[in-house]
Amino acid sequence: MRTKSFLILDLSQTRLALIWLAGFFAYAALLGLFQMLLPDLFSNGLRRYSFQIFLAIALFFLWRKGWRPVWRCCGRSFWIPFGFLAVYFFCLWILNFICKTEEDPVLTFLPSSRNFQDLMLLALVAPVLEELFFRDLILRALYSRFARFSAAVLLSSLFFMIAHQTLHGGAFVLGLVNGILFLASESILGPIVFHSVSNLSWYFLPIWFPHFFQKLVVGNWLHFFYK
Repeated sequence: MRTKSFLILDLSQTRLALIWLAGFFAYAALLGLFQMLLPDLFSNGLRRYSFQIFLAIALFFLWRKGWRPVWRCCGRSFWIPFGFLAVYFFCLWILNFICKTEEDPVLTFLPSSRNFQDLMLLALVAPVLEELFFRDLILRALYSRFARFSAAVLLSSLFFMIAHQTLHGGAFVLGLVNGILFLASESILGPIVFHSVSNLSWYFLPIWFPHFFQKLVVGNWLHFFYK
């Protein structure tokens, strides 16, 4: 595969990106320790928002050091993500059709309602900050370090999964898909949109694809896709 110049970071930016990645996991370990010792002071909500604040600080610092995200807006950055989304929804439709039985599904579980702040976190804040950090920054840093796109995608996806503090297979798969989407579209906009749609599937799957969602519930597979 020929070198993709838009993926290259200079040496100082690469080092800083990997240092901030190590800092992220050190911060997560420290916060986890405090949450275990002082559970009343560190709720899951506070912990989740604090991670996003950490990412925002890291991105701001690296912006000051010269890093710039790949924000290309052209036909390629629009049609390729649109194609990915079309394939995604077509696969869900096929899976829903395969899972369909003679009787309409009676869902034994429905996603709990969330407030506006949680929806904004899922649909906007998390997709923007996480894609900028793990795809536009860490993936590019790893590519600049190893000069192999496959290694950069696999490692950045692994780090993205570990960042969820569990063996969350859905996060790893999302990292792989968005890494490929980033390369194909040459813009971070597509991965951000795909990430947002993936997060919101927690709400639209039981409505639009109830048969498939019912199989996920009955088979106890929800934990694989959602944390």
